[in-house]
Amino acid sequence: MAALLTGGMLWAQGPGQAAMQFREIGPAEGGGRVCCVAGIPGRPDIYYVGTAGGGVWKTTDGGFRWKSIFSHETTETIGAVALAPSNPNLVWVGTGESNVRNDVIDGHGLFFSPDGGQTFREVGKKYFDHAGQIAKIIINPENPEEVWVAVLGHAFGPNDERGVFRTIDGGATWQKVLYVNAMTGAIDLAMKPGNPRVLVAAMWQTVRHPWGLEDGGPGSGIYKSTDGGASWTELKGHGLPKPPYGRIALEFAPSAPSLLYAEIQAKQGVFWRSDDDGANWTMVSNNDQLNSRPFYFSRFEVMPNNPDDIYFLSVRMSYSSDGGKTSQPAGVTLHSDHHSLWMDPTNPRRMIEGDDGGVNFSHDGGKNWIHVVNLPIEEGYTVHVDSEQPYHVCVGLQDNDAFCGPSQADAWPNQWRDVAGGDGEYAVPAPSDPNILYAESQEGDAQRIDLNTGRRTGIKPMPNFTSGETNYVYAMPARFNWTTPIAVSATNPNVVYMGANRLYKSIDGGHSWTAISPDLTLNDKSKEQASGGVIDLDMTGAETADTILSFAISRIDPETIWVGTDDGLVQVTHNGGKTWARVSDNISGLKPWGRLQEMEVSPFEPNTAYVAYDRHEMNDAHPYVFKTHDGGKTWTEIDAGLPDDYVAHVIREDPNQKGLLVLGTDYGLYRSDNDGGTWTRIHDGFPTVVVYDLQFVKRTHSLVVCTHGRGLYIMDNIVPWEQMARPQVASAPFTLFPILDAVKFQRMGFTDLNINPLARRTPQPPQGAVIQYNLAKTVHAVHPEAAPPPLTPEQQAMLEMAEHYGFTPPGRGSNGPVKIEITDAEGHSVATIHGSGHAGVNRAVWDGTYDPSPVKPPPASGRGGFFALFRGGGRGLRALPGRYKVTVTVPGLAPQAQWVNLQEDPRVKVNLAALKATLAAGQAMQPDIDAMNRMLDGLASLHTQLGALQKNLPNVASVGGPGAFDAELSAAKALDEKISSLQHILVPPPKHEDYGGIAGFASDFNGIFREVSGGFNTFPPPQVVGDWATARTKLESYLTRYNAILNQDVVAFNRQALAHRGITLVAGNPVSLGRAPAVLTAATAANR
Repeated sequence: MAALLTGGMLWAQGPGQAAMQFREIGPAEGGGRVCCVAGIPGRPDIYYVGTAGGGVWKTTDGGFRWKSIFSHETTETIGAVALAPSNPNLVWVGTGESNVRNDVIDGHGLFFSPDGGQTFREVGKKYFDHAGQIAKIIINPENPEEVWVAVLGHAFGPNDERGVFRTIDGGATWQKVLYVNAMTGAIDLAMKPGNPRVLVAAMWQTVRHPWGLEDGGPGSGIYKSTDGGASWTELKGHGLPKPPYGRIALEFAPSAPSLLYAEIQAKQGVFWRSDDDGANWTMVSNNDQLNSRPFYFSRFEVMPNNPDDIYFLSVRMSYSSDGGKTSQPAGVTLHSDHHSLWMDPTNPRRMIEGDDGGVNFSHDGGKNWIHVVNLPIEEGYTVHVDSEQPYHVCVGLQDNDAFCGPSQADAWPNQWRDVAGGDGEYAVPAPSDPNILYAESQEGDAQRIDLNTGRRTGIKPMPNFTSGETNYVYAMPARFNWTTPIAVSATNPNVVYMGANRLYKSIDGGHSWTAISPDLTLNDKSKEQASGGVIDLDMTGAETADTILSFAISRIDPETIWVGTDDGLVQVTHNGGKTWARVSDNISGLKPWGRLQEMEVSPFEPNTAYVAYDRHEMNDAHPYVFKTHDGGKTWTEIDAGLPDDYVAHVIREDPNQKGLLVLGTDYGLYRSDNDGGTWTRIHDGFPTVVVYDLQFVKRTHSLVVCTHGRGLYIMDNIVPWEQMARPQVASAPFTLFPILDAVKFQRMGFTDLNINPLARRTPQPPQGAVIQYNLAKTVHAVHPEAAPPPLTPEQQAMLEMAEHYGFTPPGRGSNGPVKIEITDAEGHSVATIHGSGHAGVNRAVWDGTYDPSPVKPPPASGRGGFFALFRGGGRGLRALPGRYKVTVTVPGLAPQAQWVNLQEDPRVKVNLAALKATLAAGQAMQPDIDAMNRMLDGLASLHTQLGALQKNLPNVASVGGPGAFDAELSAAKALDEKISSLQHILVPPPKHEDYGGIAGFASDFNGIFREVSGGFNTFPPPQVVGDWATARTKLESYLTRYNAILNQDVVAFNRQALAHRGITLVAGNPVSLGRAPAVLTAATAANR
């Protein structure tokens, strides 16, 4: 790490496959669904957040920074987070969000942390591993070993692991203490304040299907226990509404322990209260706005200090100050769809709230809110890339619009554009014109967007009206899926396709459409009915079925189009839609109603296709993955090595390596090097998160991953994956992989002045030549070098500041056993590094500069100050565009070499003459820098020797008697003062009252050198060249003083020391400057 501050232009990574790491790129500001929030009474610095698909996050500084503490457990869908009241370091996490909308993810276990989330262990595996959705956890405030868990169960089918479970030994053993039936689970639990023996539970009968929601039924009800859950009694009548019930929420008023509130989805009323622990009830309100869409919300929170103050969480947040009788809007500036709220019982004005848009804080009782913008919990549906360089990515987010942004940032790491509203799903740049974007939000509500002008045009082929007679799906003129697929021609930005139940094509940018297929779905009218349940209908389009869910146009033959539906069909045309073949009928044993979320046609052959069938909405989590090489006539199942319960969503083939496949599942990524013959898990820093989409970027050999919970990830430069797919490479003891063209992208100087200072800074890709090599086994250095010293606190602070503002300091991996040499086309040495030698893939990066001279001292202020440090302090001279040879030498093995093309930013018109002049100037001035550095080294060595001498010589004075070395000590002091005098001119000692210290000559001299030699695309500025000439004259005078010290003072000192048998000094050679260099400026170049 210290090398980050001392310069260098090469760095290495390891160990092994860890050299290849995914980058999380956001867009964090996009937001995502938060299901549960938790805090610690009296601790405004610590909060926990549980998300729908992005795991658990913790902040210890009040929300400024967040850390993922649940990235590599079994799943990242969270239903409940609870802290023990008696010890908040005891953290319980239940997986499986209980807001069972269409994109709900199956839960996978119950977890416990004894140390505030630093570590987790799975508990009650027998009961909870396949239980599904966990809705609530409550902990006995008097005994943290006693815990109750409300399990809703599977969202898409029956299971027995439902109801209320209890442990009395901290999770070692469990009992199911409340169970109704295999279709009914516990959705809420509440404990009477001051009496942990009194519990109430809400049971909910519900199930989802691909075609609809069944919400409510005879299994739903309210139950009460007075013995800590050992036995339960169902509460009926006595003021409660008549069944059937849907979802129910319960809460005791903390300041009035016998007051129990209930929010009940029923035919009559919305909100009830009981003043006697549930014995008798009174309806308080029938205002539907308190709980619109009950299956998705049904949450409220009672103020800890006032039983009449209640917050209702629904599509909109409402506040009541009279126990729910009346209410008013609250949190009107927040994102809609509210799911969780926590209030500090010691200060109820301090709140944290979670909704579909993320997390918000209030410190004044909800009057004002602060939105968190640095939580990367976005629920992406699809991702697409454009043809720009560097390429941009576009992603549609669940309930949080669609965003486009750079795969690598210019001035700021986060430069995202919100390009379309609503539930962002498809956002597809036209391949031949990246300024044209097609975006879709919910049921085919599509737009054509000109990104240059912002002009938007609605292009939906036809509206979803039913002529007013019925709102059933079967009456719609066309059925569009919640995520309606869009594709654009590779060569014409006006040719666009959209899928409904038929496939539509437009040749005029969506102005008019033609159906190029019949109905390609099962068209099962029994599955095209109203959705909701026995109490309420809920028809937002999320349950529209019998639709085209995906399609893929062959890159080899655009007349070949493969279509996948949400009811399990694969159809293909080879003549642009004139005729179609239903080839899914040829898949042996295929079960119906598998979702074909993403079709994949091979980039090499139009008759080769890959499909991943997702049947989790049929309560079947098996990964169904198939391939065909003959246009669908025959299929092969390719699931070897995949866990049996890892739902598969998307499969893609690498366009640069035939048969290299990547599969996205409910729990991360898998890779196959042999066309699906076997699969292995991809780790490389990737979390256990649901993957909905993948895109390979052919020209950069990159993989972009769209997750439904953690936004977008990029694996840059997957050449090792592609090469290791070849058996002869995988078995070799050492392989240097081909090196991709190294493009030196410029950091643009534009900064959004409105950018939130808390915005998340995302990792950036390596800039320069990425050098990757594989080793069959670990190798060690013949002569190991010492590791660089640790950073000082000041250096660490400067590093953090630089990274916060988006500057990436150069790194250096100089103590590895593998030698990497860069030479130019004529064989001249350019740069050298010693890379890592771990078994597996190792990576080093050359950033396109020459070996640097060290900056002595590291700049602090003046012309060599902070920005010089992170914008090039210590960097070598910029190499010219061209071909360079990279030779990698591993101890004991023959060297291997590859060539790399170094290219300038294609967005910039390069002035090659100016680049050459700048390089020549730097090379001409380099000897002067070296001379100054040798002087600084020499002065420092002498100062150190004299300091040691003055410290240690009095200890041996007795050898020669009293005063034997007084003369030498006096001479040492005088010489040290003379040396220090020159040192302080070159490098002034820091003064506590000065910001950064006074700029000395060495810092200014380095700064001038950087200004002359560090410019891009411009000739060295003549005024700075003039400064150099002046500074060079000063340097000559300082060298004269230094040489006089060596030739006169040190010689005299040593002569005196020898005469008295004292200690002599070791000094270097005198230093002198050569002939003054000629520097080519623009003016002198023009005169040539």
